[in-house]
Amino acid sequence: MENDYEATDVDYGEGTEPPASPSFFVLFLLFLLVCLLTALSQVGGLLLCAAIPLLRGVHRKLRPSIGSVLATTTAAMLFGFLMATFSFFLIPAIAPAFGRVPLPCSTAESEALRPATKWTCYFNRHYVLPDVRKRLLAVAKAQKSVRYLDAGFPFGSLTPLLPHLGHRDGREVDLAFAWAGEAEPPSPFGYGVYDGPAPGEPVPCAGRPHRLRWDFAWLQDRYRGSRVDILRTRDLVDGVLASPKTRKLFVEPHLAARMVLSDPRVAFQGCDAARHDDHFHVAF
Repeated sequence: MENDYEATDVDYGEGTEPPASPSFFVLFLLFLLVCLLTALSQVGGLLLCAAIPLLRGVHRKLRPSIGSVLATTTAAMLFGFLMATFSFFLIPAIAPAFGRVPLPCSTAESEALRPATKWTCYFNRHYVLPDVRKRLLAVAKAQKSVRYLDAGFPFGSLTPLLPHLGHRDGREVDLAFAWAGEAEPPSPFGYGVYDGPAPGEPVPCAGRPHRLRWDFAWLQDRYRGSRVDILRTRDLVDGVLASPKTRKLFVEPHLAARMVLSDPRVAFQGCDAARHDDHFHVAF
C-alpha cells in the first residue's frame, strides 16, 4: 500500500547545502559577544542581534568560494562597518532626544577638546548633558588642548558604563593629565599608565585589600618613565574648578599634594575604585 503522502526535499540550489543550525559553542560565543558589546557600547549587543541574519547570509554565500576563515573575517568587518556607521552618524542624531549629546570626536568639531583615543567614540562612551559639553568646551578653549576619556552612554543609565562605578548621570567625565614631553596620553587606550607616588608621598592604599584598583603592571613596565606635567595639569584642574557647577574632582592624594590643591571639592575616590593617577575624574 502506498503512503498517503511523500516526503519532499527543499531545493537549495546546485552546489549548496541547507544551512546548518549553529552549535551550542557558537551560540555561547555569540552570547558572550553580545554581553561584551553591550558592556562596552550600550547598543553594540542589540545591533549584533539585529545583524545576525545578514552576517550569516554573507558568511554562507562567501564560504564556498573563499573558505570559512575569510568568510568569517568578512562578516566581522561588515559588522565593524555597521557599528561605526551607527556610532558616528546615527546615534549622535538620536541621543539628544534622550537628553545626551556627544563630546567632539574630531578636529573638525573642536581643535581643543578631543578623545584620547577614537575607541571612546566608536563605543559610544563620550555622551554628556548639553550644559556639561558647553563647560568642557569652554575649559578646553582656554587650555588649548584637553583630552577626555570615558564620559557616559548615549541612552541614559539603562546600562552601567563598566568598569566605572559612576558615569550614569551625564555629568561625570574622565580627563587625561597633561604629560611631560608628550602631546597625548602615553597609554594606547588612555588609561593604565600612571604616575605613582614617590618616596615620602601619600600612599593611602598600601597594604589594604581593594577590588578595582588595578595596577596594569604589564602596561606600566612598557611606559616606565612617563610623568605628569604638574604645571600644565594644575592649569587644567584650575580651569575645571573655576566653574561653580563643578561638584567633585577625584585625583590621587600624591598628585593633589604635588599640585598643591586645597579646594574642598578635590577628593580621594577610595581604595575600592580605579586608580586616579592616570587620569582625573570630574563631576559637574
